[in-house]
Amino acid sequence: MPHEPTMDPDLPNEYRRSSHAGKVFFGLALLAVVVTSLSWFGKPSGDLRPHGPAPTIAAAGWVNGEAPTKNSLAGKVVVIDVWATWCGPCLRAMPHMVELHDQFADRGVVFIGLTSEGEEQKSKIQSILQRAGVRWPNGWGAGQTMLELRNEYLPCVYVIDKNGQIMWTTSDGGDLPDVLNQLLK
Repeated sequence: MPHEPTMDPDLPNEYRRSSHAGKVFFGLALLAVVVTSLSWFGKPSGDLRPHGPAPTIAAAGWVNGEAPTKNSLAGKVVVIDVWATWCGPCLRAMPHMVELHDQFADRGVVFIGLTSEGEEQKSKIQSILQRAGVRWPNGWGAGQTMLELRNEYLPCVYVIDKNGQIMWTTSDGGDLPDVLNQLLK
């Protein structure tokens, strides 16, 4: 058996195999990012599928209008915007929601806002809605409805079709105006 020479730790080891583990890890990480982004951004908005029946929309109280009833929502496309007064992305999304409301309300789309915040935040809720130009009913103390929607993050939008089925949520990706146009056909 041949004797292996002793290695001087201060000299580079020419015989050491280089590892490709770092390159493999980077490649796999990049692949994961690409696949994730394709599932988020690449999903066509025409790919609507039922998520199940919409729950009864209930809240402890309402501002900007009366509580919607099953009869008032029957046969209509409904957009539910779940938000909170402390949620920066929610507040930044409000002007876009106002534009969508202006674009689709006359076509029979009903907009509803929901927050789990309680009555102690009612004046703040009203103030934010007024500043943003939100004119549709917003329910406060709507935690139970949000649980039934399986809401996990804010802001989140749900679209319910004319048959009472949740057909789209923010997490589905795609473009909300395209979704609404498709459901109105």
